[in-house]
Amino acid sequence: MRKKRKISSKSTVRLFGSKKNRYLIITFKTLVLIIVIATLGIAGMWTFMGDFFKIKSIVCEINKLPCDEKTKVIFNQTLGQNIFLFKGHHFSDEVLRNNQEFKQISFKKKLPETLLINLISREPFAVVEDNEGNKVVVDDAGVVLESNLVKSNLPTLWLYSLPLSNDELSVNQQLSTGLELIRLLKNSYLNFEQIKYSSEINISIFLFDQMIATLSAQKDLNSQVDSLQYILHHSRMKDKEIRTIDLRFQKPVVTFK
Repeated sequence: MRKKRKISSKSTVRLFGSKKNRYLIITFKTLVLIIVIATLGIAGMWTFMGDFFKIKSIVCEINKLPCDEKTKVIFNQTLGQNIFLFKGHHFSDEVLRNNQEFKQISFKKKLPETLLINLISREPFAVVEDNEGNKVVVDDAGVVLESNLVKSNLPTLWLYSLPLSNDELSVNQQLSTGLELIRLLKNSYLNFEQIKYSSEINISIFLFDQMIATLSAQKDLNSQVDSLQYILHHSRMKDKEIRTIDLRFQKPVVTFK
């Protein structure tokens, strides 16, 4: 039978003393680590919230050209904001709501203090006129632009029996259909002077050489424009001068001069 080894009181004290020392060493290292982390955290927070990361410079472009001073003033309120905390989507919504001449805004952050702003402006697309002679300029989405943007080469869209107002235009079916027709005609390279609603559903297109084409707003515009393009192409081949083209029916009705 093996004899149990006795542990002296001295060895017991030495053993517990060794563990206590190790515990104290570990505790001291942990304390030092906590102090270092806290110091770095405070320094980082001070740097993050201090002047180093505040927006001090703005670089603004509109349609890839430098912004004018009037446009730059709009974004001056971003100066002094923390570049990390700046929320571009919230600010762009506010700017677009108050400045309808802008179509799109994007922001880029160039650390530590520069904000890059890229603007896309709305371009005049058509002149809209009502039966009372009121005129407004709109872009391709129907947003009313400033009157000084009127250009002589813009097509005219006449609406039927509807006074112009910004609220009505934003939800007007005649306007959206007319703008879509203008897009289709331009994409088909068909030259025209103006588009006029002769009734709520009938649309007249005044083409070159006093030619008039009549479409229905209740039928598919794509197919009607395709038919118009086909008829014009074949009339040129046969050297015939067309007076009117009526596309409202199943078979187009064409009259010649």
